[in-house]
Amino acid sequence: MTTAVRLLGSRQLAALDPGERAGVRRLAFTRLVTELGTRAAFVALVLRAQALTSSATAVSFALALTVVVDALATPLAGVAGDRWNRRRVMVVSDLCAAALYLLLAGTTDFAAFVAVAAVAVAVESFYFPAAGAALPNLVRLEHLGTASAMVSQYRLVGTIAGPVVAGLIAAAADVRWVFVLDAATFLAAAWMVSGLRGSFQASRDAGPSPEEVTATFFSLLARFPQVPTFMLLWVVIQLGAGLLWVGLPGLARELDTPTIGYPTLLTLGSVGSLAGATLAVRLFKVATTRRLLVIALACQGGFLLVTSCSPHLVIAAVAVIGFRMGESISGTSAFTAFQTATPDAVRARASAWVDTATIAAFGVGVAAGGPVVDHLGARWCFVLAALAALTGCAVAAWLTGPRLAARVPQATSARLP
Repeated sequence: MTTAVRLLGSRQLAALDPGERAGVRRLAFTRLVTELGTRAAFVALVLRAQALTSSATAVSFALALTVVVDALATPLAGVAGDRWNRRRVMVVSDLCAAALYLLLAGTTDFAAFVAVAAVAVAVESFYFPAAGAALPNLVRLEHLGTASAMVSQYRLVGTIAGPVVAGLIAAAADVRWVFVLDAATFLAAAWMVSGLRGSFQASRDAGPSPEEVTATFFSLLARFPQVPTFMLLWVVIQLGAGLLWVGLPGLARELDTPTIGYPTLLTLGSVGSLAGATLAVRLFKVATTRRLLVIALACQGGFLLVTSCSPHLVIAAVAVIGFRMGESISGTSAFTAFQTATPDAVRARASAWVDTATIAAFGVGVAAGGPVVDHLGARWCFVLAALAALTGCAVAAWLTGPRLAARVPQATSARLP
């Protein structure tokens, strides 16, 4: 796996100078390690909560609490990423998260376990806006798409590996060792981030106005039209993602494959996501970021409609792979478009508010998915998710239009010479 990770994205980074290449690869590997630990920890949270209480409602409450805490902490994390040195924010977040996950490993009371888990999620949330906003500080603007796609590739490797590693540890030993592993991943990430070279302070090179430096949520909406537009884009996309999360196991049951169907669709979907991130690197060389966003969202809607009427697991699996590939391309494209259109002085805060809207919309989609499956059937989750993707396509098309583009200045790279 180490060799595969080392080779991942190497050819695509050939256009970067040595300093950029080293910085992007190090940040990408940091995201892989962090994502692996985070995904493994989520599995461990569920398993450990189930071991500490026999109430499914209590477990559901614990998971819902972590989502709410994440949504509340993310805007504060964005402020931290713009006000302070982003490398320092990432390192402090990683070190504090490592300590809290070690504490989780030794916690045996359910209420205390939930409280520590909520604090750990809140502390961990400070890493992601700072990491996302820091990428344009490492590369020139013309290489941001390639760098974003490579980071996405590494992140997806961690996303796929995390649950697998957690399952193996839980099966072979005690699930609490997963929290120890998670703490180790955060310590490793802190060490790697501390070695990054470059400018990680929110850029002041262009002399941002005092309004940019002190921007609140409402002033961000008024001053930077791309922020509410991208919030709307991700809200409609994540509503569909939440519906899909509930619809997949229901579809497996309707296809008479309740045992093997759901894990098969999940696994192949993850493979499709990784393939999409790899393909995105090449597509950035032949198409504009915003054009890719529109096309990928349209393809997502089409594949979801195919999934909704699939008569067999094989057809559904192929459609899910296609959907996940499109989702990966659209996600990378949206991230790149947002980063290049947002001034560096407010990028972390703007990113945090978009993340908050994303988390909230995903939660609404999940909540709506249950009644849809119960009253209409699992296939309707895919129909509604397809409508959400096509609505997102229309929003993305508006993003590419000259009317909004004229109001959105392109951000410049904050990388130091």
